[in-house]
Formats: sequence, structure tokens, C-alpha cells
Amino acid sequence: MFLKSEFTFVLTELVGDAVPTIDPEGACFLDDPYPNDPDFRVSPGDYDPTQLSPDICKVRCQALKFMYAGVKNGMFCLCSSVLRIERVSSSLCSVPCTDGSGETCGGEGEYVQVYRTGGKADIKGVSLDVVEKYVQPVGTPFTFQAAFESGEQVLIS
Repeated sequence: MFLKSEFTFVLTELVGDAVPTIDPEGACFLDDPYPNDPDFRVSPGDYDPTQLSPDICKVRCQALKFMYAGVKNGMFCLCSSVLRIERVSSSLCSVPCTDGSGETCGGEGEYVQVYRTGGKADIKGVSLDVVEKYVQPVGTPFTFQAAFESGEQVLIS
């Protein structure tokens, strides 16, 4: 059974803050479900990889207005405002941080230990353009993609 529906979306402006709903605080994630588009790919720079700790990474990522900080391989700090990756066992994030604190800073390879920065991503505006119209059976799931002004891409299902 097919039902024809036409929707008109009008989203002219949305101003506010996007606040993360997931609180990963030190949880281990596999940043590989999207190999060509990892969540944690932006280095904040301005940190010493031989003295890395989760707190340093959180401060650097928050300064750039990212919602999440990720540490991996003991010495890399990466930032993201998207968390669509798979949570895994904390035993996979057991590489010690290089600052000598005894804390862990992620795992080897694609295993990243994630923290909230306390920051919020600014939402400046939202628009929706309908490129093509399709007739779908009722209850058919669909996915669309949103691009934030920061350049982050988000898939919504």
C-alpha cells in the first residue's frame, strides 16, 4: 500500500545552543564505523604530545567550541561535536597518558577515549531544501544529512 504525501518544510531560522545528550566521560569508543569520515579528526593544536592528559585535551577542544574531546594512542588529542561512534569495552583504551599521571589516554589504532568539554556548539541557522519528491510506503525509515555551519556533517535516521 502506497500513500502519497507531500511535505513542505519551512525552517527559516533557529538560534541557540546544541547540547550533547550523551555523557561519555572517559568511555572508550571505536572511531571507525565511518572510515572515510571519522568523528574525531580535528586536532586542536597548541598542546605538547609528550605531556598529554584528558584535561589538557578538554581545555584545547573547548577553546575551539567543540563538545567532545578524544584522546588516543596515549598522545593524540582530537575534537568533535558529533558522537555517532560505537562504545566498546574500556579495556581497549588502556594506553597511559604521556604526562605520567597514570591516567589512560585512549587505545591503539582507532580506539578513542571520549570526554565532554562542557562546551556547546552554536546553531546559527537551519534550512532544508527538497531536491526530489518520492512516494514511500507508510512506515519506511529514511535518512537525511545535515551540514552545520562549522562544517560538521551529521546523518539523521
